[in-house]
Amino acid sequence: PEYSLVSAWEIPLYVIMGGVMSVLGVTFTRLLDFIEDAFEKIKVNSLLKPAIGGLLLGVIAIFYPQILADGYETIKLTLEGNMPLKLLLVLIVMKLLATSMTLGSGNSGGIFSPSLFMGAVAGGAYGILVNYLFPDVTATPGAYALVGMAGMVAATTHAPITALLIIFEMTSDYHIILPLMVTVVFSALGAGKLYEHSIYTIKLAKKGINIKGGKDINVLRSHNVSVVMDETFQTIPSNMSLAKILHTIEHANESYFIVTDKDDLMCGVLSFRDIRLLLTQHSLDYLIIAQDVVKTDTVSVTKSCTLEEAYQLFNLRDLQMMPVVEDKNSNKVIGVIRREALMNYYNKKLIDTLHR
Repeated sequence: PEYSLVSAWEIPLYVIMGGVMSVLGVTFTRLLDFIEDAFEKIKVNSLLKPAIGGLLLGVIAIFYPQILADGYETIKLTLEGNMPLKLLLVLIVMKLLATSMTLGSGNSGGIFSPSLFMGAVAGGAYGILVNYLFPDVTATPGAYALVGMAGMVAATTHAPITALLIIFEMTSDYHIILPLMVTVVFSALGAGKLYEHSIYTIKLAKKGINIKGGKDINVLRSHNVSVVMDETFQTIPSNMSLAKILHTIEHANESYFIVTDKDDLMCGVLSFRDIRLLLTQHSLDYLIIAQDVVKTDTVSVTKSCTLEEAYQLFNLRDLQMMPVVEDKNSNKVIGVIRREALMNYYNKKLIDTLHR
């Protein structure tokens, strides 16, 4: 059948349906992941796990055979508006459980067809409700079922353009393109806000693989500050006079210095550029001490922080060096991390990763 946008008043309804599909898509993603983890923890022979999943699927199929196979016959009936509301609502839950148990137990299957099925029945149910409430300004439930298919695919895969094009190619009808666009956009955005991983990337994320960031992000995330931390650093007492500070800087290879108090706790970081305006005012050489010019709002990291966190701080504050403290609540400096050392380490590891 042909579908179209009956009234502009339908646009908010398709926006709401996008939100509904985002919740359903995230539920599918999280439930599948949960059941996969549950089957991994079951201490039985791995050959028996698919059998258990098949048994559970069979129990559901006895009462609701529509969940078996690709479900295209049920999708067709839903698009034609020949499915009752109660059955559609039940099939949403049953297909969700059946697919999750099938794939989670190790049986063979896909994600795309079940997503189309759940999107169709959920969209069909939604269409029946809005058509009952607003009969004069809404299309048939079949139109909502069609758009729901795209919304569900977008929510589970986080790929709205793919979902849009697939459903558009199935219908070859541009009259329904606006509802499709609205629903898939809000569905994908909502799913991304509710849960950052798609149904395809959640397992990779658990292994520490971030395909969105690429190999460079993985290099930074998989290593801690401790690998580039330098335990050799120079300190300046907080009561050191400006004259002695200048003498220290002149004879040091460092440009940044940790200022410490009498208990050897950090007061802040002092650099040459912090005191360059005082170089010509010799009358202050013995009146100003390190405590007067040190930056007390110093950013620090712990050695367990990731290099990604350190890199972000370097860029955010335009720093060249940061103190490494024992823990977040401590001012005891155990080392320093330098921007140059981090970048050198990053470049080396990135080259090693690319050569694998």
